[in-house]
Amino acid sequence: MDSTVGQNSELQTRVRQQEVAAELGQQAFETDDLEQLMHDAAVAIAETLDTDYVKVLKLLPDGDKMFLQQGIGWRNGLVGEATVPADLDSQAGYKLISEEPIIVDDLRTDERFSGPELLTSHDVVSGISVIIGSVEEPWGVLGAHTTERREFTDHDVNFVQSIANVLAAAIKEVNAEKQLHEREKDLKETFDRITDGFIGIDADWTIAYINDRGKELIDLDGEGLVGRNFWDVFEPALGTTFEEQYREVFATQEPTSFEEYYPPFDGWFEVHVYPSASGLSIYFRDYPSLAKRKTT
Repeated sequence: MDSTVGQNSELQTRVRQQEVAAELGQQAFETDDLEQLMHDAAVAIAETLDTDYVKVLKLLPDGDKMFLQQGIGWRNGLVGEATVPADLDSQAGYKLISEEPIIVDDLRTDERFSGPELLTSHDVVSGISVIIGSVEEPWGVLGAHTTERREFTDHDVNFVQSIANVLAAAIKEVNAEKQLHEREKDLKETFDRITDGFIGIDADWTIAYINDRGKELIDLDGEGLVGRNFWDVFEPALGTTFEEQYREVFATQEPTSFEEYYPPFDGWFEVHVYPSASGLSIYFRDYPSLAKRKTT
């Protein structure tokens, strides 16, 4: 009877650990708030494993220290301020060179490391530390600790590792989005500094982008062009050199240049068209001197 009860309890614990990992995975998928995700992960680990402390350590750029980014149970003022050495004398630092989780049954007698002040000053005895990221590209360390001696099970270790994997994936995704936004911002600033007009069109002929100079030249009513169909906006261009050349570049994926008059604006334009991964990139300028040349 006792054996059956124990097995049922262990099974319930494992199921709960899997549920918590799945819930955090869903949260990571739905949010880009890493701080909240890390905090919630720390709370979830502490509650699920019944540990006194949980730490989310971020490896600082110099590689010598780790920063207590988030955590549960630590004295007031330490989260967001404290650092620990990233050397082999600490459980977290030792973890950075190991692909396997580091399990400490009793820090007081462990001969691998003595433990940093963050742990010893909180009377930490046992713990699990796993890497966030990879040994080749570590972001930091996730750890759970107790003040009483405890032998963590393989399922406990796998649970903490699964949460670390969730955090690593979320960090990677958010960083990728930030880099993309930064590139888009840089690209927009570059296009806006160009003295020519620029307009980007996707494969469905939807206007995806237009720079400031382009707006001055062809968005005369100021209604905005992004998101609208190019041929709906510039219907008078149908059947002209504009349509012929644009469609040819789409078909051949070869750039072209031409000069053409556009009656609605009563102006001549010098146009350079380039195929892009998503559609067309069109650079253009009005050409008053060309208009004079064409009429003489």
